[in-house]
Amino acid sequence: MKGIRSKHDAFFKAMMKDPQVSQDFFKTRLPQEIQNLVDLSTLRIEPASYIDKKLNHSESDMLFSVKRNHSDENAFLFLLCEHQSCSDQLMPFRLLYYMMQILRHHVTIAHKEKPLPLPLVYPMVVYNGDTAWSHERCFSKLFGTLSPLAEKIFIDPFPLRDVGSLNEENLSKAYLSNLMLISLKRAKHLELSKKCRLLQGLFLNCKIGPDSDMVYSVIEYILANVNSNEEEVDRLWGILKEGFLPE
Repeated sequence: MKGIRSKHDAFFKAMMKDPQVSQDFFKTRLPQEIQNLVDLSTLRIEPASYIDKKLNHSESDMLFSVKRNHSDENAFLFLLCEHQSCSDQLMPFRLLYYMMQILRHHVTIAHKEKPLPLPLVYPMVVYNGDTAWSHERCFSKLFGTLSPLAEKIFIDPFPLRDVGSLNEENLSKAYLSNLMLISLKRAKHLELSKKCRLLQGLFLNCKIGPDSDMVYSVIEYILANVNSNEEEVDRLWGILKEGFLPE
């Protein structure tokens, strides 16, 4: 089977290396909206180093770069050729992984000094199996009953909790996580004395004793960010101590 697959791979790769064939292939198979973005006359095969060789992808998997119309920026057309006997249920995962590897190469190697804007990576699978393709082609569908939530997570802007923008009213609520957030809040957003008074209040409201590992971590972190001035350390430690229960 491996020998037969290798023959398929070699033939496919040899044909797609011909500029006339590759240009014709993309011209007749790409959606019009993608064709309108790129100049297929600038199509060029990129080295396989863009893609992780540790994964079991075919030697006929090919990456083409192409110039965008009216721009010096590149786009990528990733072509994955499958000669296995049946469809691959993890193909959406594989494609997304390969696309991220292509973008990783762009960001960390090819355009490290100026990585943005990221290039468009358009993937296409050429399937030559014994049976018709029968598995999902959408990545979010791989999450089963959680598909709607997965689609939202991968498409919507990522959640952001900006510590610097949290106000004192929010931080003073008796949540254990506020011990961490108050400690992390930078000095330009919250000066040390005020930070220690907020922590003191939390120690008291959350009924945290001085022998708690959380208290140790907080104090160690706070004092590590104080200049080696004994008077300042003693003053801040005095504020923090007021938050402990008498016992």
